[in-house]
Amino acid sequence: MNITLLVQFLALLEEMKTREEILPEFERLLDRCGFDFYGLIRQPKPHENPLRLLLAGRWPDG
Repeated sequence: MNITLLVQFLALLEEMKTREEILPEFERLLDRCGFDFYGLIRQPKPHENPLRLLLAGRWPDG
């Protein structure tokens, strides 16, 4: 992973306020780091379904 890319993303993150602004930049970072698919979830409580806690994600079709 290129630390410079991560630092640039974190600097941009300081300026962004909404999910609509953040998500494309986050996906660009993941693309540059070689990740095709990802899932970002918040930590579930013991009784919660993790898939219902999805904050962002990209999966293969099918």
